[in-house]
This record gives sequence, structure tokens and C-alpha cells, in this order.
Amino acid sequence: RPADLELMKHRIAGISNVTPTTGLNLPGGVRSGDNTSGAQVIATTGWFQFANQSYPRLGRLGTDSDNDSRRRVVVLGEKARADLKLPADPLGTFIQVGGQWFKVVGLMEERGEMFGQSMDNYVVIPFETRRALSGPNNEPDMSILLTVDNIDAVHDVTTRITALLRRAHKIGPGDPDDFQV
Repeated sequence: RPADLELMKHRIAGISNVTPTTGLNLPGGVRSGDNTSGAQVIATTGWFQFANQSYPRLGRLGTDSDNDSRRRVVVLGEKARADLKLPADPLGTFIQVGGQWFKVVGLMEERGEMFGQSMDNYVVIPFETRRALSGPNNEPDMSILLTVDNIDAVHDVTTRITALLRRAHKIGPGDPDDFQV
């Protein structure tokens, strides 16, 4: 829930780079002219690059301003760029995501394959833009990525996040969590 994101940002010490992330499956997929891509659409914020340790090779990731104003900007993974047959430097071109036009503002560093799956078959759009596209009554299931500032504090931070979310969700003693940490 978006409220959980705000709680974690402001109530949990020892963490940074807190960002929401969610997938998106819009009719029409990702396309440029007649070329299509089976890219995963990820909606997040600019903090994604730090929390995920994945950075743009060209251009930039979405900014807080892009997110707040729900701009239609997109950052491409290398496989998505290749599938769409865009130039090596695609900055400034426009593609369609779910039938909506988005301006390419970045190209991510290539990550290669893992277990035969491309780690570059994705596009990134601002989190609030995704919420605007899916409508006010369709809150996405979301994950929250973050960095624990001191690796030795992972267990303590996990315990504090769990306690905070249980209180916020009004989960009684002995009742199961409705979230995962």
C-alpha cells in the first residue's frame, strides 16, 4: 500500500533508497511502429537505480518531478531497445506503452542473461504515471525496495519493519501477516 511506503520512509531508521515498484500489464504492450517487445513494464521511482544497483548507460531514470507530475517518460532495457529496433542512442524517441505515447529518456546498462533469461527485457516508467494509467480504483500490488545501510542490521531492520506494518495493518497477536518482508 502507498501508506506503507510513507511509513517506512519516515519511521524506520537505518534504511535508504526506499522506492515502490510494481509491474504493469496494459493492453497493447510495448511498441514502436510495427515493432513490439515482450518487455516487462516496471513502475517505480528514481531511487530504483540505487536500491536495485542498476543504472542508466545513457540518459537518466525518472526523476521525482517526472513522478509527481505523472510524466510519460520511459527508460529502456537493452533487449527492449533491440526488439523495438530503436537506434543505439534512443533518447528523445517516442514509443507506445499500453497504447500511450512515452518519451525515451534513458537506456539502462546491459546486465546480460541469468539462467537463460534476459535481464534487459524491461522498460521503466514513473510509479505515479502507472497509477494514473490504471485509474484511481485500481491500486497496484506493490513491492518496496530499499537499502539497509549497515548489512549487520538486516535482522533488526526486518524486525522493525514487520512490527511497524503489523501495527499499521491492525494485525492482532497470533494472526498471520498480510505482507512479506
